[in-house]
Amino acid sequence: MFLQHRLDDTIDLMAGAAPPASDEKGTAEAVRTAIADCNAKLATHRAALEAGADPAVVTQ
Repeated sequence: MFLQHRLDDTIDLMAGAAPPASDEKGTAEAVRTAIADCNAKLATHRAALEAGADPAVVTQ
C-alpha cells in the first residue's frame, strides 16, 4: 500500500476514511509528509539493525 506507485491510491483511501477536511490538498500533503517521516525512521532503524544494533534497543 505504501509503495511509491500506489501512494496516490493509498492517500485517497485514507482520506475517504477520515472526516472531511476543509483543505483536501493540505490533507494529502500532510499525509505525504507523515509517510515520508515514517519511511525515514524505518530507514534509520534498518540501518542500525544491519550495523548490528540490538533489536530490543532499536524497537524502544
